[in-house]
Amino acid sequence: MIKELAVALSVMVSSVGASAAMVAVAPTAGAAYAVSVESNLCYQTGRQACSDGTSHLFDAYLPVGATQRAPGVILVHGGSFLGGDKTNLSSEGMKLAAAGMAAFSVNYRLDSATVAGFPMESQDVMAAIAYVRQHAGRYSVDPARLASFGTSAGATLAVYSAMKAEQSDPSAQVVADVGWSGGYDFTVGSAGAVDPQQLQNVEWYLGCTDPTVPACAATARTASAISLVQASDPPTLLANSTDYQVGCEIVDPAQAETMAAALRGVGTPVQLDLNNKCAHAQAYGSYEIPRTIAFLEAHLFVAPTIRSRSATTFRVGTATSFTVKSKADPSAVLTESGALPAGVAFADQGNGTALLAGAAQTGAEGTYPLVITASNGGVPDGVQSFTLTVAPARK
Repeated sequence: MIKELAVALSVMVSSVGASAAMVAVAPTAGAAYAVSVESNLCYQTGRQACSDGTSHLFDAYLPVGATQRAPGVILVHGGSFLGGDKTNLSSEGMKLAAAGMAAFSVNYRLDSATVAGFPMESQDVMAAIAYVRQHAGRYSVDPARLASFGTSAGATLAVYSAMKAEQSDPSAQVVADVGWSGGYDFTVGSAGAVDPQQLQNVEWYLGCTDPTVPACAATARTASAISLVQASDPPTLLANSTDYQVGCEIVDPAQAETMAAALRGVGTPVQLDLNNKCAHAQAYGSYEIPRTIAFLEAHLFVAPTIRSRSATTFRVGTATSFTVKSKADPSAVLTESGALPAGVAFADQGNGTALLAGAAQTGAEGTYPLVITASNGGVPDGVQSFTLTVAPARK
């Protein structure tokens, strides 16, 4: 085995669903949306539909009740490039959809001792992204707001595919990408204890074992996402555990750190999430998924703006109302800070508007400076300085 090719990627194998299905799942506590699940769909459009069996199937996790087109996230499972299944990311798909993002968990062709994974697996991921974009209307997805998100080997593919598409395939481009415990540079050595099985997996992915051979060295370099880094790359989140040892994290955190540094070097926004869990990829998911959802929201949601005027006048003793209006995708929640006159209240209406209403009480005459904030997870919040004037009662 060749240490220079060592990038440890976990094997997570599960069975493929037996038949296509659609189910609706009620929202969990705190979730914004119920979720509809469609299973065993096919993104293989260039040939007879899924003629090779399960390799190009995907499952869709769709938010129910959204009034606007949702952003989409293509999920790429792990499995050391030779195992795993789309259903491995069902939990992540459910959580993303409950937060208002359509998620598409995809299968892809796997490698073996006789079939090299590179570049066919990244080609499949890019084909899946292009398919979702082409059929965005079918899933009520905004084709301009797609992201990729992978774990372990899937992280390698998700990040590599995002950067490869940026150079060569507009139909597969994304506006953000996420990798949990991925390998991004196959040309460097790995420190610490590495499971020998992982070395074999990387060699099968690359289709070669000796980096002193120029052709193998060239393949390792070409297959490395770090070799594709350029200024136009999408914002990226890279997560990894620092507890790098067999039985804990099996990908050297230097992979994420070095990749983050390369992206920052060309001005690409990067979020580097390092943790000290004795865990690899999805095994630290309960810690990382809130951060990943917040990252995706920041880059996929349309940040709110407040579209109504910034001042109004009420009169003591007269019931009056004023509607605060915002524009966002998904709809924003509106809040107010600052003292309100007695008899007047501010209430979010749950549809991107809020109502400032009531009859100001005697003695409330004056000017009330308020700050109204519209929030939906997008960055930045919409903020408006608002002036409420209370005039004396009519005589």
